[in-house]
Amino acid sequence: MFTNHLWTPFRSLIPLTAVLFLAGCGGDGDDTVSNAPGPAVYTAFSGVTIDINPTLSFLNNGQLTYLNAAAGSAFPTAATALNGTYTYTPAADYLSGNLVVTLPGLGQVLNMTFQSFTTQGGKVTGFNTVYNGQSYSSKVTSGTLTPAAVQGGTASTGGSGNTGGSTGGTTPTTPSTGGSTITTPVGANEALAPDIPATMQGTHNLTFTYVQTGSPITEGTQKTFVIGAKTLAFDSKTLSGPVHRNQNPYEWIFKDGDLEYAASIRTDNTLNEINVNKTGGTPWYGQYRNLGGSGSSGSNSGSGSNNNSGGSNSGTVSATNTIGASTLYYHPNTAVSVSQPYSANQAVAFTFTEYADATLNSLSFAGKTLTKPTTKAPTPPYTTSVFTDAAAGLTYEVIINNNTSFAEIIVSNSSTWIGQFSGVNSSGSNTGGSTSGTGSGGTTGGNGTASFGSNGNFVAGTTFTHKVLSYTITPAGAAAISGFPSFTVDESVTFTVGSDGALTFKNTTLPFFAREGNFNIYQKTTSAGGATDTFTATVALQPNVEPARITLNFGRATIALPPSITTFTYALD
Repeated sequence: MFTNHLWTPFRSLIPLTAVLFLAGCGGDGDDTVSNAPGPAVYTAFSGVTIDINPTLSFLNNGQLTYLNAAAGSAFPTAATALNGTYTYTPAADYLSGNLVVTLPGLGQVLNMTFQSFTTQGGKVTGFNTVYNGQSYSSKVTSGTLTPAAVQGGTASTGGSGNTGGSTGGTTPTTPSTGGSTITTPVGANEALAPDIPATMQGTHNLTFTYVQTGSPITEGTQKTFVIGAKTLAFDSKTLSGPVHRNQNPYEWIFKDGDLEYAASIRTDNTLNEINVNKTGGTPWYGQYRNLGGSGSSGSNSGSGSNNNSGGSNSGTVSATNTIGASTLYYHPNTAVSVSQPYSANQAVAFTFTEYADATLNSLSFAGKTLTKPTTKAPTPPYTTSVFTDAAAGLTYEVIINNNTSFAEIIVSNSSTWIGQFSGVNSSGSNTGGSTSGTGSGGTTGGNGTASFGSNGNFVAGTTFTHKVLSYTITPAGAAAISGFPSFTVDESVTFTVGSDGALTFKNTTLPFFAREGNFNIYQKTTSAGGATDTFTATVALQPNVEPARITLNFGRATIALPPSITTFTYALD
């Protein structure tokens, strides 16, 4: 998948593991529990007010207000409420967590540790806050602060095992499976997902395919899944509380020990597939798909005691999906010196055909048909198949958008990628609309000036606006760095593409650096005073419309002893 091309400096993913919560012996649900788990995700604080002295009132989308009128307090003084932002990172066992509060009005970042949580009636009522080495008793004064729902015991044990739910696309209720219920822990770069659309819910009979090396599930394994608003039920167990990872709204991820099941959505809002990964996202093991229609019943010409309708091998093999014939245009990678197999903007019609047996999948174009592709881990709504043209010494990495259209086809030789096919005709017209190559109209898909090797395939003058979803600072609580761009959650940021392909935003200009699959990378590096600053913008592209998402990384590395790296990462969507 094209995310394998994404260049992500300074980023690391730290999956959290589930823990067991012992609720105590005897008593009722209103008993006070000490040293209990705290919140699992920053959104749990929404609508909650906490008195630490200062008072923190948490709003939506990582925002808060800060008030501290107490004289002589160790915390910064604010006689009137100040607006700020916050992030919260729980420990793996949820028994403590790190709260980072950014107060632009004071120019300060507060780094606090919450620990020793007390709960009552299933709500966090108090805890200790550690700030600058001192401990402060803290309490929840309003709102409901919900503790982590950890992997627990059995629910409805000894039941009949019926999966429940309804079929035929009707909206089911939460399925009853008679077995264990496993709640998905929320890890780094994850957030609790909203309800799964009703159009995805119901009973699905799926088959495991595209199996990868090391997969614990064999090719052809069949399984029945029941999808509810917040549940995925199978094998007499129910996984609950799905998450979105890295702001990807197309997958609902459920975790079950070392495996995770990611249910993805199609453009028509129905179930696309269920990808199976090792918990944390990699490696990808394969996917459960609906392979119905993989063959027709045909007629039975044989005889015998069984006389099965259609026979074991009768009937024709039918395609499960066909895309084509789509005309795409070739864009050479001008950064490499190779003999190109196609001329710039050469039009080629492609047809992609998919079968239940993935080895039969084919890519047809220019009088040839390639088969037996390899696959890459999907990143919904995109899937990737790699076809090899051994005679020409080329590979074609076919990226499909939601099983309905070509996103792009990346062409590589034995050592590097040498170009790509897309729906953009850079000779002056955009196949995605009426916008001409002059840059008028504001469409981001067209490029009437040069190939993406020099300017990222954007028309000069193109603008697009995205909103800041979240940001992280590493190490947590690091002070703002003078000269670094700064943004707040929900801030709208406008990006403009210059005549040289550079990306300008908020008084910052980053030159076009490279095209990596479906991503444009913009970057500049400066060094002075023993420090090296690297500013990077990663723009996720999609055909003929504005970018899907943008990530901004601003980092400073110092060579002093000890050396240090400080990064500020913003996610925009």
